[in-house]
Amino acid sequence: MQLEQIKDSIIVLRPVYGPEGDNTELWTWKGKSVDRRSIRSLKKALARLYAVDLPAQGKQVARLIDRQAVLPFYLQPERIFIPLKMRTPLCANDRCCGYVDISSVETIGGKSGRTQLVLKDGRTLDLFCTAATAAQTICLGQKLSSALQTRPSLNDEEVIAQAVLLVLKKMQQLDQILNKYVNN
Repeated sequence: MQLEQIKDSIIVLRPVYGPEGDNTELWTWKGKSVDRRSIRSLKKALARLYAVDLPAQGKQVARLIDRQAVLPFYLQPERIFIPLKMRTPLCANDRCCGYVDISSVETIGGKSGRTQLVLKDGRTLDLFCTAATAAQTICLGQKLSSALQTRPSLNDEEVIAQAVLLVLKKMQQLDQILNKYVNN
């Protein structure tokens, strides 16, 4: 399955080991598929489909959530993917964090001493971190979500006020022109 076809329905990017090396398991609301690219390559490809500059976004996200380590990323303000440890690294520089769309998370659970992420569709995902770490990461995703919500700033309000004044002035001028023609 091509990434372009499922890009809008992806809810989990999970690093997995395949016969050729690092692969990525893609979870959508309808099921799973495996892409032969690494999590890093797949994340870049996905960002390209949305015309997202990940390095620039990373700097912005680091400022917004006041964190420098493994950062969440977003494809649209309502599609924030949080990083969670999803496997044990086998060697140095092995990527073990995957990403979950925060809007698909139901809760954090545990089973047999393992932390599990429960998705809204009922599926579970084993995590290789504590429940407290997972909860903290979810909170960072929510903090980023709040920061990305569009609120009119003072500058936006000034621009709107100037636009309204301009429209009123133009309406006044139009009224004066119409009055000339009606009175003549």
